[in-house]
Amino acid sequence: MKKLWQTEQPKAERTQGKTDPVMQPPEKPAGPKAAAPVTQPRPEPPKQSKLDPVANGAPDMQPVGSTARSFVGSRMAIKGELEATEDLLVAGSLEGSVSMPEHTLTVAGGGLVKASVTARSVIVEGEIEGDLDCTDSVVLKPGSKVTGNIRMRRINMMDGAVFNGKVTMKSPDE
Repeated sequence: MKKLWQTEQPKAERTQGKTDPVMQPPEKPAGPKAAAPVTQPRPEPPKQSKLDPVANGAPDMQPVGSTARSFVGSRMAIKGELEATEDLLVAGSLEGSVSMPEHTLTVAGGGLVKASVTARSVIVEGEIEGDLDCTDSVVLKPGSKVTGNIRMRRINMMDGAVFNGKVTMKSPDE
């Protein structure tokens, strides 16, 4: 009886340079060798400019759930009345009045706002000269400076913040 792996060739030819086919893994199909995967060089991260608020020490203050935020760059100066329907980060200067009753104004370190401000919340790392009227909260971070009166429900004034003015707490129904 012939074994399944034996062929009609003489034994010497069958075993020269070969091993028992039953004990070998199946051969890979013939054809051109698969090319090594092409690796693309990783793109370099974008260089941070002086206009980038994060590069200038202003943290990303976009609230969870917020879909948009505007930005006043460190080399920008805006004068006039500003009405915003999204959060605003100021790293430059803003003078006049700001009305954004449902959104957050953030003044980054080095930023200056000379305006009366109406907002949901205000976060200050830089400087504000003017009255703040907030429906929710005001946060004064270390190194910040606020000169003016503040009306809000909650205030968080950290060590190193400077405040000159009058504070009025709003009741929950205001």
